[in-house]
Amino acid sequence: MKKLSLAGCGVLLILALAARTGWAGPDTLRTTPPATVASAVMEEAKLALWKSLVQPGWGQWHNGRPFKAALFVGAEIGLIWGIVTQHNRWQQWGDRARQTDDPALQYDYQRRSNFYLNDRNKLLWWLLWFELFNITDAYVDAALVDFDDTPDLSLQLLPGGAVVCLSLPLPLRRGNRP
Repeated sequence: MKKLSLAGCGVLLILALAARTGWAGPDTLRTTPPATVASAVMEEAKLALWKSLVQPGWGQWHNGRPFKAALFVGAEIGLIWGIVTQHNRWQQWGDRARQTDDPALQYDYQRRSNFYLNDRNKLLWWLLWFELFNITDAYVDAALVDFDDTPDLSLQLLPGGAVVCLSLPLPLRRGNRP
């Protein structure tokens, strides 16, 4: 339990330092010339990826998404807490199974031990997939920083007034580049 509380304190310390010292960095993409925007965006995306790999939520914080960062940190702490709890229960019931001489109790204790082992292993898989999602989200969020996502919905009346068209143009270019 001490390891879990130390991990939580470490997460809070990193987030507090990031907020205080401005590790999220200034928005330099708006002041760079158009020729270097793509390379700057990819560098920012790689930086967000590495930050998320080091500390869950740090890449989201870097991208200016503190709510998302808090969600990722909280979910990661919850999964780690569940893994530690189920591991301790697995060990307790396994010890009880080894210490008893009654075959019926031994079977029951071993069955419970196996349940906690399987549950712990499932949580480990969830943690792995959640970490991959965390890293991918930070990378994609940083890579699409200049993507224009405002829809342009317009109704057009054609000559004769018989047909009404709804057009939804989808820009395939990022930003205002030609």
